[in-house]
Amino acid sequence: MSSPEVRAAMSRSRSVTPPAEWVDQRTSTRRYRMSMSGWWFSRSARSATQLTNAIAAGKLSSSNSRTSAPSSSRQPSGVLMRLTMPDRKPREGFEPLCELVFRPAAHVVARPPMPLRVPPPAVVLAATATGAAAAVEIGRHAFLAAALLLQLKTVLDNADGQLARMSGRITAFGRYLDSESDLLVDAAVFAALGLWIGPWLALAGFALLTTVLSLNFNVERLKRAAPATPPDRSRAARIYALVYGPQDRLAETLAPRPSSRTVVVAANFGLSTQLAALGVCLALGHPRAYIGVVAICLAVLVVLVTIDRGNT
Repeated sequence: MSSPEVRAAMSRSRSVTPPAEWVDQRTSTRRYRMSMSGWWFSRSARSATQLTNAIAAGKLSSSNSRTSAPSSSRQPSGVLMRLTMPDRKPREGFEPLCELVFRPAAHVVARPPMPLRVPPPAVVLAATATGAAAAVEIGRHAFLAAALLLQLKTVLDNADGQLARMSGRITAFGRYLDSESDLLVDAAVFAALGLWIGPWLALAGFALLTTVLSLNFNVERLKRAAPATPPDRSRAARIYALVYGPQDRLAETLAPRPSSRTVVVAANFGLSTQLAALGVCLALGHPRAYIGVVAICLAVLVVLVTIDRGNT
């Protein structure tokens, strides 16, 4: 059959569909489109509801957790977004190690307790126990085990906040317990380090880390013009104010108007990154090296804060 004959046959085959059959096909197509449209709108409504709940929870929880990972306007996409975005805390700055490694792992940990209605403070206590176990291992000179336990502690430390936001069980008690437990763990870890690097060097390291973490929290808070502590008369709030109040006032004096650059850099010196660095030094058998690492972090922040003060 010649080429013109083939084209004519194809044209006839497309045009000879009986009208009734054509109407049936068009009706089926319309029904399919309508069903898909209904599915899409239903899915969009569910997604919008989930997003609204996540945003509301994030706004409620963004005020005073000193050690949870900060968020950024630069949002990840794909699998990482599904892992981290639903329970993300709205804060400025971006801590890559926490956002790209620990938060996804924490999200996996936080999902199973939800149906069991495990209270978030229970996860805080689990993180505290893990950190205490790391301190014990340091005291036994089991540095590799301590390094691994510190990373597990970081995962749990991120998981408690994610569980609270996903389940809508955000409480002031849990927020204060989280911050105060982290400080206790840090003190225990450096007390154990003092057995191997000397008590004075360990004390200096603890003071350096506490100062870095205070600036990490406060420069982001001051950038948002948020209060250091909301009005709260509970016992946990009073302990929080007693422990962290002087640090917050000092940060307000040193860095009253931090720049975006300072906030971005400080975000990279959060507790997740600090414990990862300490874990590396422990795994290599050189815990003394971490004192130098945290000293460099503080020096960088002091330089940036000094520049900011000169620009105001």
